[in-house]
Amino acid sequence: MVLKKLGMIRTSKNGVYERIDDVVSTGPQTEAVAVQSYQIACMDLAKTAYDRFERRQREMSTVTMSVDSDALGAIMDRLRKAREDIMEIARATVRPTRVLQLNMQVFPLSKEIGE
Repeated sequence: MVLKKLGMIRTSKNGVYERIDDVVSTGPQTEAVAVQSYQIACMDLAKTAYDRFERRQREMSTVTMSVDSDALGAIMDRLRKAREDIMEIARATVRPTRVLQLNMQVFPLSKEIGE
């Protein structure tokens, strides 16, 4: 099992898988090929959530917008902050009842004007 090989879970005395860390994160600036492959697999997994879970069990949304470079920087900062806040909520969870996957993406759909 991949999660066990990566040291992310272990088998308890009762034979039940349990997490080793409250939250697993690569950090905001990781560019390793293995991490990129993992992130692509997570995005593929997100696609299947539409069929696997009822709407009340998932939050999916999209926003297409026009911004300048300053706004893009502010949006990226806000996403990093939201990610940190969400990880703190997860770390504070005393008795978790399930594992969740959170994917956050923001990327250009066009070239910048003047390129």
